[in-house]
Amino acid sequence: MVGEKMKQSYLIFFSIGLMAALCICAAAQDETADDWYKKGLDLGRNGSYEEAVEAYDRAIELESNNATFYTAIVPNLNMLALIANNQSKRNESMKAIDKALQIDPGNTLAWEMKGEVLSQMEKYNESVDAYEKAIKNIGSYRQDIHANQTEFLSYIWTSKSISLWQLMRYNESLAAVDEAVRIDPAGNYDAWAFKGELLASLGRYNESLNAFDGAAAIGTASSSPEIAALPWAAEGYVLMQMGRYEEADLLYKKIIGLNITGEGADRRLANAWRGRGNALAELGEYNESLQAFDKAIELNSENAPYAWTGKGDALMASGRYDEAIIAYDRALELYPEFADAGIAQKGKGDSLNKLGKREEALAAYGAAVVASDKAITAFNNATPLDRAVSFTFDPYPLDQKFWIDRGSALKALGREEEAKDAYENALDSANKSLLQSPQDFNAHDAKGKILFELSRYDESIQVYDQFIKTDPGSEASATALIWKGKLLFEMGRANESLDSLSRAVVVDPESAEAWRWKAGIAAELGMYEEALVAYNETLHLGGQAENAEIWQEKGEVLKALDRQGEADAAFAKAKELGYQR
Repeated sequence: MVGEKMKQSYLIFFSIGLMAALCICAAAQDETADDWYKKGLDLGRNGSYEEAVEAYDRAIELESNNATFYTAIVPNLNMLALIANNQSKRNESMKAIDKALQIDPGNTLAWEMKGEVLSQMEKYNESVDAYEKAIKNIGSYRQDIHANQTEFLSYIWTSKSISLWQLMRYNESLAAVDEAVRIDPAGNYDAWAFKGELLASLGRYNESLNAFDGAAAIGTASSSPEIAALPWAAEGYVLMQMGRYEEADLLYKKIIGLNITGEGADRRLANAWRGRGNALAELGEYNESLQAFDKAIELNSENAPYAWTGKGDALMASGRYDEAIIAYDRALELYPEFADAGIAQKGKGDSLNKLGKREEALAAYGAAVVASDKAITAFNNATPLDRAVSFTFDPYPLDQKFWIDRGSALKALGREEEAKDAYENALDSANKSLLQSPQDFNAHDAKGKILFELSRYDESIQVYDQFIKTDPGSEASATALIWKGKLLFEMGRANESLDSLSRAVVVDPESAEAWRWKAGIAAELGMYEEALVAYNETLHLGGQAENAEIWQEKGEVLKALDRQGEADAAFAKAKELGYQR
């Protein structure tokens, strides 16, 4: 009896379950292909990519000749391929695209998707062909969940530009991105930003700035401070490359003033503070520079090697060598295996040299060379696109400064031939920059320094003379006069050196560097009164009142003038600020 009741109970439960299943199946059968398509759209928007793929599969089962269903499934398959690095999903994506094109050979969206997937597969020639077919068939495009026809066409030209750049077809790439901008100048942020990055990597800085301004106009008009910040950050970097440090500082301040929130906000703000630190250091405002680097470190303490390196540079420029070494070591703790560690090692070596610690300095220079070897390998292994894009965001690209630093480290190690090769690479880089931007002072400046390191002294002087004639009253020409003075002094022509530095302080009386070098050369020539005037001017400019070395040098001049009481006061100030003989 009990067994019979149990049997009946099982039958009841089984019947209920069967009825439920039948109801579900009936409901599923009632849903149309379009219903499943809409479900797929909602699931994809919510990031449920696997469920979205299942929904689109159901739509395709019900209506296998609808090209829209095949193109709809592609972005979800691509996301699954990206998240799991799953090549099979990418292959499924390509099959879906090909099926859509089999149904509708003129499907612009399918051709664009094919170009994108082929680009991800590094098949750039085929990718370009697919984008060209998408452009050719743009008339058949109808807005669905995607952009309107104008926006979509501009986007395709941008994508084509990227693939052309990967093929190192640079002129065609720039022409393509120009077309993207022409079609949608007020809406295609990516095209403007990409154009800026490409031009910057070619050393065409003024054109690059114009492109970033185009991106910034769109970003500022958007409701996203994060979008507004990106072109400003890139533009700041380009201005730094051009030696326009005050303008760069203003841009970094604008980024800091934005209400950036959400994920990654601290990192973006830290990068802006680091940019300010670099700009202020170049302007000789070392105290403010150090405060900016400290703020960057505070915001992003676990990932702030570049800020620590910048802080080390500012401390070294201030004559605070022990503190500089601590900062460089902290940077090296954060990226001991990264190629960029070479910059920190080079700075550490220079600081150790200043302290007379020759053996430790040589060890640091050796480590700098090893790290720069890694940087060269990484650059050679990078794609053309990675090289272009990283140029405006990598704090230490393989530019003239990189090769000069590598050359000086090798020279310190006595590896003269390798040093010469590095300087030749630097010279080649400077010459290329000058071809693109003949008025680029940084390139002129680098070329002059490189020629000096190659012992081509007269050519070096000629470079600076040429720039001084071109732009005689500018701050840049004052810098050229300073470097001409330094080179003449190194060549044993001290009187000519002093003449050049005297001209520099007339052109730019606010240049602490010019006054300090004038003071030093005048002291070497025994012209102590003139040297004292120059040291006093130096100490009133650009935060130099905190520079221990200048106080020490001023003390030596006062001592030479038999003004012992004032000399002792200057020596005491130097000691207070951390001067180490």
